[in-house]
Amino acid sequence: MNTLMKTMCWRGMDTVFRSRNHTNLLYEIPKYCRCMAFITPSPDFKSSSNLTMEIIENYGMKDKKTLQVLVSMPSLTSVNPDTWKKILDVLITHGFSAMNVVDMAIRHPNLLKSSPQKLLQTWNTWAEILNQRSSARSLVMEHPVFLSLSKGDIISRCEQLRAVTGSYKFVANILSRCPQIMFQSLSELEQVTDYISTKMVVRNVAEYYNSTALGCTLEEVKTRHEFLVRCGKYVTPNLKQSEKVPTGNASLTEIFDTSEEEFATRIAGVTLEEFVVFQTMYEEELRQRAGDLEGSETDDTDYDTDSDSDLDSKNK
Repeated sequence: MNTLMKTMCWRGMDTVFRSRNHTNLLYEIPKYCRCMAFITPSPDFKSSSNLTMEIIENYGMKDKKTLQVLVSMPSLTSVNPDTWKKILDVLITHGFSAMNVVDMAIRHPNLLKSSPQKLLQTWNTWAEILNQRSSARSLVMEHPVFLSLSKGDIISRCEQLRAVTGSYKFVANILSRCPQIMFQSLSELEQVTDYISTKMVVRNVAEYYNSTALGCTLEEVKTRHEFLVRCGKYVTPNLKQSEKVPTGNASLTEIFDTSEEEFATRIAGVTLEEFVVFQTMYEEELRQRAGDLEGSETDDTDYDTDSDSDLDSKNK
């Protein structure tokens, strides 16, 4: 391209990028520059993509809509066909269909980055810990990202949830509703479960696995609970009373599975505006408490240091 052509090309491009209307970019670019607007897939990419589609279809995947979605995702069709074959072999052997595998890969492309050995180990961990392969299969199909978790993360969080609900069967229910639990810190999960069981004194196990309460942050749990307490809508149950005695309090589902407006108006019996204002004030209150706690700990440390110094001087 000679100097004149280069100048015309960049002026044309400059006009496009400075224009406020980018609706039809292609038609504003000079003809001799249109080649810059497209990147033609290499022959290797096309052959790899075609082979991938052929392998998937050979496994019985016939759903045209899903295949169209797959074709539109180069991050999946560009994956080595042999990788697809290995992943399909592993999962189909354990009861998944080709449709299941493709659907999971579309929603969680990193699934194809797992080695067959790692994938098999993760699947076996879920199947063993839930003690029911059908439940485990339904859970990972709903949340395929669970197949990318480590064995340690799966066991530690599921153990914590089992301690609350008393059964791994209910663990699957909770994770289906609150997949974020698998990505929370273990300490926060422990704090939330402790708060609900000791501060709110919720003893009905069904309330835990029928709500999304355990998927909330500690601050969210504290805020809604404390608001109900101050509105006179939540009374801490007496531990001496039988669990079967109705408390009159709203259930965890009513408290945590409702929108802010529904929670404020229907559960707390106030306006949404009052709840919004309370959230701001309570957030500041919690911040001040945390600051006071840090200050008292610092004072205690200083006191201990001074005491030690006094003792040392006396001993001398």
